[in-house]
Amino acid sequence: MRDLNLLGPWIRRFLLEHLVAERNLSHNTQISYRDTLSLLLPFAGTKMRKSVDRLNVFDISPGVIRAFLETIGFTAFEAKTPVNNIPTIPPTP
Repeated sequence: MRDLNLLGPWIRRFLLEHLVAERNLSHNTQISYRDTLSLLLPFAGTKMRKSVDRLNVFDISPGVIRAFLETIGFTAFEAKTPVNNIPTIPPTP
């Protein structure tokens, strides 16, 4: 009996069906998703103490994603120029 919660078939379906057929994303975007998942899955496997092929959909929790993003150095972006710092033209007399 197959375990329907295993992550592998869902990842495959996401990469081959959703990104290509449903979203029609460019080839470079598809490659970016693939490469990111190829980094995330071993990280999650180590974190969950499972081999990558035994990960299930419940193993990829928000906490695992946050830890992964911190590991790769992702930080939230903030606006560099707040609205109140935009120079204004003084009124003409």
